[in-house]
Amino acid sequence: MIGVIDTGLSNYNSVVSALEKIQAPYKRVQNSDELNNCGKIIFPGIGSWDQLSKTLDKKLVNDMKSLKVPFLGICLGMQFLYEESGEGVTPGLGVIPGAITKLQTHILPHMGWNSVSLLGDDPLLDEIECGADFYFVHSYADQAKDFSIGMTQVEDIWFSSIVKRDNYYGVQFHPERSGKVGLQLLLNFSRLS
Repeated sequence: MIGVIDTGLSNYNSVVSALEKIQAPYKRVQNSDELNNCGKIIFPGIGSWDQLSKTLDKKLVNDMKSLKVPFLGICLGMQFLYEESGEGVTPGLGVIPGAITKLQTHILPHMGWNSVSLLGDDPLLDEIECGADFYFVHSYADQAKDFSIGMTQVEDIWFSSIVKRDNYYGVQFHPERSGKVGLQLLLNFSRLS
């Protein structure tokens, strides 16, 4: 069972619609008690860093820091894996060291389809080609790239578009809005153990 965290701000409905397409069982998670019996967790996010932190149950935040099951943060959900962000003042989960910073590009947000260069093999990336296009909407990103398994370029800046540390994954793009390749990534995540 995949627990999908619903903050009230996230694109929860789009994510569960994608999970229904790949026939992956899921349940809504809004507090710490609802993490029980989840074999995997998806943390979708849209909006701003501080908005997200204000809507999250505090015990849920603490419990998310020590999960042993596969975890996938999407967009702002990926960014919240880090210690901090230039977009807000509240701390993130801190399961990935470092900070999220604002992209120094001519046009923000970085929005639309862009390619992802894969850095090695990982079960999350099965049957996904290097250079596959995913759908992005964001103005902040991980530009340190220390935990990157996928990179994307916008103008002359490279940033982490897929990260991994232990059982925690993050994707800067929206797989639920990325057509067939996005569904493949979610299917791969649903098969992780």
